[in-house]
Amino acid sequence: MRRLTFFLAVVVVGLAACDSRQDSQPFFFTHVEEMRKLPKEDLLRMKEDILAKAAELPDRSVDEPPPTGTIVSRGSFGGAVEGEAVLFRGADGACVLRIENFRVDNAPDLHVVLTGDGAPVARELRGNAGSQNVSVPAGQYRTAQICSLLFQETFGEAVLRESVGAAGN
Repeated sequence: MRRLTFFLAVVVVGLAACDSRQDSQPFFFTHVEEMRKLPKEDLLRMKEDILAKAAELPDRSVDEPPPTGTIVSRGSFGGAVEGEAVLFRGADGACVLRIENFRVDNAPDLHVVLTGDGAPVARELRGNAGSQNVSVPAGQYRTAQICSLLFQETFGEAVLRESVGAAGN
């Protein structure tokens, strides 16, 4: 029980520090090996507590203009995620995933994970609200998931459907 109390104290202090920092660096645990030694039910309670505390933090909003290029595919998020994922391909062949009108509860280590024909691609999100652009390798992607990689928790998924020929900005 003392271990759990210690780790919860570390997490609460870390979340408070994360909330007060001016930069947007993610919060990382320094004692992951110790956490892995805890009983599964303690870890589950800890995860639920951390996610609940993180959800109470103010939104980190990112508002970027849309990229230029052709819209390759798009899909609306479901689950606990609001917004849409739009995959653009530029004239130079570079791909950008735009997450627009986006909102999900704050959580540690938020990423967008794209799945498709190749290996999954994970990119860190800079915020949990607004519209942001994420550079991704060229590929055929079928889904975009919003996840906390720390907890291996998926909050929502967008199924990307082809939109070939639609012009972007």
